[in-house]
Amino acid sequence: MIKLPKMESIKARVHRVLDGKFKSIIMSRTLMGKDYTSLLIDDGAGTPALT
Repeated sequence: MIKLPKMESIKARVHRVLDGKFKSIIMSRTLMGKDYTSLLIDDGAGTPALT
């Protein structure tokens, strides 16, 4: 379960560890009724160097 401010808890299938501060959350619904959520989390790590 993920707790969002000003909303009820929602069930979520999370496939990564959520470590850090939430910056933004985008929730959308397709025309077929499927819900998707995109999370932007600041984990404090810098940008990886290009090789």
